[in-house]
Amino acid sequence: MLELDATEIFSAINLNEPKKLIGIKLFNEINSTNDYLKKNNLAGQQPLQVVIAEHQTAGRGQYGKKWVSEKNKGLWMSLAFNIKKEPRLTQLSLLIGHTVAKKLLALGVKNIGLKWPNDLIIEGQKLGGILIDSVAYKRDYLKVIIGLGINIRLPSKTNEVFSGNDLKPIALGTVMNKVPALNFLAAQCIESMYHAIEEFQQKNFSILSKEWAEFDLLYGQQVIVKTLNEKLEGLAQGISSEGELLVLNTEGLHHVASGSVRKLNNKAITC
Repeated sequence: MLELDATEIFSAINLNEPKKLIGIKLFNEINSTNDYLKKNNLAGQQPLQVVIAEHQTAGRGQYGKKWVSEKNKGLWMSLAFNIKKEPRLTQLSLLIGHTVAKKLLALGVKNIGLKWPNDLIIEGQKLGGILIDSVAYKRDYLKVIIGLGINIRLPSKTNEVFSGNDLKPIALGTVMNKVPALNFLAAQCIESMYHAIEEFQQKNFSILSKEWAEFDLLYGQQVIVKTLNEKLEGLAQGISSEGELLVLNTEGLHHVASGSVRKLNNKAITC
């Protein structure tokens, strides 16, 4: 029996006439919610399309890393909307991360933090993550897909999921006495992400770096960043208004637009 229920989700979304704004499709099992929305449009004409599954058989994270999304173990969902082509979507990922972290904090999740560019972290362990995809849609437009995964219960295949990953998993059930119902959690995340998308479309980035600082777990930490072209070490200095990670070392202040980052353990860096 499908635990997900569209009626319950809509009833918990605090927006005017949400059914005119949002279309929702639910699955018991799917390969990947992001991949589904990359290839398909929902039947309705709502500007925001949402797909949620109880189980993903081929869930993935950044750089194609496997993300096991077991049945009834988490919130596995993706949202899609169309926008005029943008040079980069880094700011969107950060806006989504900030608004979801803020919502989780309001729901009673303590010590929630963000690791640039797309990880939700509690006590050094990974609670969830965000994945941004895009595909061409008509002339001068992109369909942007935002994937969100949040662990509600720890996966049984922990070693398989996180082999080669420097972050171990953590789940809401580990840190909360009473975990929100799946439909309510989905509704709260959809509502928060809807507002973040509005900010992105309005190009309201002036306070992005200040908002990110509320949850930034890397600031002042010694880090190593890997991009497509280089490996960079230095002190993390927050983010720019463009959403770039700022890294300071002896060569100056570097603006990193994309890449993976981790803290350096017990290694001194002179700046």
